[in-house]
Amino acid sequence: MSTTTERHDLVATTIERDHWATELEAFTRRNAGRVASLEVDDPDVGAQSQERDYPFLGAAWDPNDRRVETMLGDFGGGGRHLTRGISSVTGIDILRDEAGRDHVLRVAHRPGQTLLTLQR
Repeated sequence: MSTTTERHDLVATTIERDHWATELEAFTRRNAGRVASLEVDDPDVGAQSQERDYPFLGAAWDPNDRRVETMLGDFGGGGRHLTRGISSVTGIDILRDEAGRDHVLRVAHRPGQTLLTLQR
């Protein structure tokens, strides 16, 4: 289902493609409401911060469009909201601390990566 490697105090788990939908659902259940930041890294333009300090609403794999969708914003529908669709996905990793608490959702894509960082 996944492979695990350690990086400093975080452990990276690479999710196998067949489990993207279920693992992103589980990630959403564990982390909905946590404050997050979204960054897109592209080798042509560098790292670009998209949003900071927004509540995380969810992440999902859309098998029809072959995209990962990330949603950030205020609960209740009346406030700020950002949905980012990520195409050309090549991999998904989740970085957790030793206690199992999620810290980063990494979505690798051509030509770079998108990082959803959850505040501790």
